[in-house]
Amino acid sequence: MCKIVCGDVMHIHYNIEKIERILHDLHLLTGITFALWDTDYNVICGNITSNPFCELLHQKHDYKYACFISDKNLLSECGKSGKLESHICHAGLYDFAMPLKKNGITAGYLIFGQIKSTLSPNKYSDEDLGPFYRDTPFYSEEKIECLKDLIPQIFFEDAITIEYNSFIDSISQYIEHNIQEILSIDFLCRKFNVSKNYLYEVFYTFYGTTVNDYITSVRLDKARKLLKETKEPVYKVAETVGIPNYTYFCRLFKSKNGVSPSKYRNR
Repeated sequence: MCKIVCGDVMHIHYNIEKIERILHDLHLLTGITFALWDTDYNVICGNITSNPFCELLHQKHDYKYACFISDKNLLSECGKSGKLESHICHAGLYDFAMPLKKNGITAGYLIFGQIKSTLSPNKYSDEDLGPFYRDTPFYSEEKIECLKDLIPQIFFEDAITIEYNSFIDSISQYIEHNIQEILSIDFLCRKFNVSKNYLYEVFYTFYGTTVNDYITSVRLDKARKLLKETKEPVYKVAETVGIPNYTYFCRLFKSKNGVSPSKYRNR
């Protein structure tokens, strides 16, 4: 089963069967609920209310709409920042939202959580809600930090694909296939016979970022893949993705991923 979200310039394809399998396995391993939302903040798939405490809360206090608004607010913050965000929801549970990116473009959002933490209040003691609240998974601050490190490394690439219009598709493919080259703005404008203003507008409108930031994102995506799948030394990986300055590559990689290339590979 495949769901397609259409826009003026691109179509996002979600392999629902594969994504649900990934989310189901993650839920079994962690006890945490997971759900995939599209870029318009609509739920696509996942067991968004599989936590018995949350299900009972919806029934007993009619909190379903409040939970939906809480998730939308968290997604809004995630959409603005472009990175993993977290909060304590109105019911006192920890939730996370993470953008899923494909070639530098946000193709959806993963919401996960419904867990207790040291910040969660212990206020549900009545006979109906108390046992379910106590059974809700508890995560220490250390485990939460591990979760925030590991979940972004789950690869959804094969389950999400994007089709673009001809210009977007051509320039995206060219950048990806020639990522080791010097890709300046002037060069790309000459290559595709477009003005700088048009190129800037296209990238800001469709990618939500600058041309250079998009190229950097593609380079780092490829670097992460090479570090994960090959034994090439880090300096060689840097050269392969078009950042021959080893020191700069390591500094850039750590600023975007939180760890050095070597530590990323060891994980």
